[in-house]
Amino acid sequence: MDNTYSEIRVEKLPKMRVAKHTVISPTPEEDVSIYMDNWAKASGLAVLKDYTPRSFGWDDNIPDEDKQKNPDFRGYSKCMTLPDDFIPKHNDVAYMEVWYPVA
Repeated sequence: MDNTYSEIRVEKLPKMRVAKHTVISPTPEEDVSIYMDNWAKASGLAVLKDYTPRSFGWDDNIPDEDKQKNPDFRGYSKCMTLPDDFIPKHNDVAYMEVWYPVA
């Protein structure tokens, strides 16, 4: 069995504002990507000139009772970076600031 993985790169990123959404489903990566792409269009983020948001995603835990009811379900979260002065037209995602803490 070939255990080849892609190269891993660790970077310290600057502090940033992001919009985040989580989906629990059998296909959460696809579902949350569709949701966030639609949100970016509806909120006005997708049409900003001179700004392209970065996207980040990760597996997310789901409650044990949900796993028992729906064993095929998994959780996945995705966020998109936001310009500092961006005010979205729709507020149906979570907003937060993320940064790498420096000791």
